[in-house]
This record gives sequence, structure tokens and C-alpha cells, in this order.
Amino acid sequence: RDIQNEEIVAQKALVFANDKLSNARNRLQENTKIVDNVKNALSCLDYTSALDVKKLLSNLRVSESRIETLKISLAHDCSRIDELVQATQRFDNDCASVELCKIEELLAEKQKRRELFVSVVQSHRNCSDVHKRAEESVKRLLLVPCGEQFKTCVFISDCHNNKQRLSSLRLADEEAEKAVQREKSTLDEIDDRELTKKKLLLVENMTVFQTNKRELELLTQKKTILSSELESLRTSIEYTRSIVVNTDADSAMCVLKKREELLASLRTKQEIVASDE
Repeated sequence: RDIQNEEIVAQKALVFANDKLSNARNRLQENTKIVDNVKNALSCLDYTSALDVKKLLSNLRVSESRIETLKISLAHDCSRIDELVQATQRFDNDCASVELCKIEELLAEKQKRRELFVSVVQSHRNCSDVHKRAEESVKRLLLVPCGEQFKTCVFISDCHNNKQRLSSLRLADEEAEKAVQREKSTLDEIDDRELTKKKLLLVENMTVFQTNKRELELLTQKKTILSSELESLRTSIEYTRSIVVNTDADSAMCVLKKREELLASLRTKQEIVASDE
């Protein structure tokens, strides 16, 4: 009786297992069929053109963003170009070059006069020394009792000679002193300190002018390049927009959305089929 009871229980369990297996097989067939249907739907869905439209729209957004960046850069460059143009127009580089040459000539003249002044001063010192030595030599005649009687005496002959040319030596000394005063007055006519300040200021302004001129050239070249790129982007955007309008972008986006939904459904059903298997 026990064996018969166990057989009855086993038969019931076997029937239940067969029913469960049958249900699982049916569900597997249904899900497999659904997977096949989704694959067929995906294969029938023409999304190539939709992807092209999506790419065009992406490129369009990138181009529009680039145009805004170019506009900002061009506005900044144009403002700087205007400043540089005004700065270069205010400064006359040619006149500054002429003035700088004049200043350098005056400074060179000042240097020559300074050297001449040094030479004249040295000449005056020499004349003064000769005059002083001659006066001292003549004074020695007063110390010699017979100095006026023996003019050819070897010991006092130079004193007599100096006495004879003392007047001319005095005149030469006075003339040398006058020459020193004249050269000093001429030397003071040129203020080399003020000229040096003007020269440094001119050189600084000319350096700034050349720097601004170079920057202006570079910015002008950059403006030309950016303007060309801007025009090219505008042409490209107009062309892309015409394609998107003619392609019906909304329908293309619907197709891509439908494709994403089908792919998500396919992955879910494939997981279920794998689990049932």
C-alpha cells in the first residue's frame, strides 16, 4: 500500500512537471517568436537616412556654436584693431625718425664741442704755466744786483728773454682764457641731458609704434582668416538647413526613437528567452 501511495504521488508530480515543462516550452516559443518579430521589424526599419539627419543636426549645432565663438573673437579683434589704428595715426613715425636723427646729430656735436673744450682748457693751462714760469723768471732779476748790466750772462740770459716776451705771453694767456670762455658758452648752448631725455622718449614711442604696427598686421591677418571661416560656416549652415528641411527631420527623429525602443525590447526578450532555455 505504501508503494502504491508513493507511485500515486510520483505520478501526480510527473503530471505537474510535464504541465510546467509544457507551459515553459509554450512561453519560450512565444518569446522566440516575439524576438524574431522584433528582429524583422528592425531589419525592415530604414534608419540610415535618419542617422544621416541626426549627424547633420549635430554638425549644425557645432557650426552654430563655432559661429558665435567667431563673432565674439572678431568683435574683440575689431575693437583692438580700432585702438591700434588710432594709436598709429596719432604717432608720426617718420617725423619721429627725423627728430631722432637731429637729436643724435646734436649729441654728436655736443661731444665734439666737449672734446674741443677739453683741448682748449688744456691749452689755456699750458699758456698759464708758461706765463707763470716767465714771471717767476723775471722776478729773479730783482734778486741779482748786476742783472740789468749783464744781459748775456748764461745764468740770467733766459730771464732777460722771458722779460722781453712776457707781454706776448700775457696776451697769449688772456686769449687762451677768452677761448675757454667762448667754448664753455658754446658748450652750454646744447643741453645734452634734455636731449638725452627726448631721445629716450622718442625711442620708446617708436618701439611702441613698431610693436603696435606688428600687432595690427597680425590682427588684420587673423581677422581675414576668421571672416573667411565665418562666411564658409554660414554657407555650410544654409546648405545643411536646406537638406534637413527637405528630409523631414521630425520623421527621422521618430524613426530613430522607434529603433531605440525596438532595440530595448529585443534585449529584454532575449534575456527572457535565455532564462527560459
